[in-house]
Amino acid sequence: MATYLRGRLFTVRVGSNLSSERIIEAGVVQGSKIGPILFNIYVNDIPSPRNCQTQLCLFADDTAIMSTGESINVMKHLNDYLDELGKWLIRWKVKVNTDKCQAVYFTRKKNTPDPPKLFRRKINWSNCTKYLGVTLDKRLTYKEHIDNIRNKVKACRSKLYPMMGPTSPGAPFKYPSRRRRRLDIAKAFDKVWIPGLFYKLIAYKFPRTIVELIISYLSNRYFTVLVKQHDSSKRQLKAGVPQGGILAPVIFLLYLNDIPQQKDIMISLYADDTAILSQGRKPAEAIVPLQNYLTSRKNG
Repeated sequence: MATYLRGRLFTVRVGSNLSSERIIEAGVVQGSKIGPILFNIYVNDIPSPRNCQTQLCLFADDTAIMSTGESINVMKHLNDYLDELGKWLIRWKVKVNTDKCQAVYFTRKKNTPDPPKLFRRKINWSNCTKYLGVTLDKRLTYKEHIDNIRNKVKACRSKLYPMMGPTSPGAPFKYPSRRRRRLDIAKAFDKVWIPGLFYKLIAYKFPRTIVELIISYLSNRYFTVLVKQHDSSKRQLKAGVPQGGILAPVIFLLYLNDIPQQKDIMISLYADDTAILSQGRKPAEAIVPLQNYLTSRKNG
């Protein structure tokens, strides 16, 4: 662990200029798989509230402190815990930006008590806060959260409109009348021709070790059929890649990497989900280029 965290350097880029290297004396690698684990180990001894009305919620680097009860008692319990937490933060050199901290007083009353303090600085009351993707308003109506989700759905729907026609559910009426035709390739993972895949890997100039690794991964695989309590004899698999494997989507995309393109046709690929899209103001205008594309691929 020490070799993983020590000896790391960083530079700062301003335009096209790089600063000299400096040693990273604090922090764990963000974006790594082990980063959240190391952070949780570091904050594992964070002080727990001494009363049952105050709770500490931790999720990676997102921390929430909740206190319930009557107005007078709840603020006393919360401030007592924040004082204890502040001492722990100073001891373990954890810097908290109080300007970015948020405090929400969940109540239906109009009057609110004085805001809580951390390091003797007030954390002003906010009307809402976002925790783990959920927007919580002070009255817990979830109105702002629902509005945010609705706006995201509208934005995604507008981006997906090229795959919908005006008669599709949820299609915006303001767009011109057009038609789309989609074709989904079924059981795509089972249709990968293994010798053809090896040929493409060599043609793509993959390193020999990688090609040999994939060959050993896909070769000499067998299957049986279970009917009630009876198994069939073994048969060798001559096509397809293992579904559910980590490498399967990558291998499949490599196999489809040279799929033919056409100017008036759009190919959409996502793992084994493949859609061939054609558009036109009338159904016939959308079908003709789609059929021409499919016919040319069959003859080719």
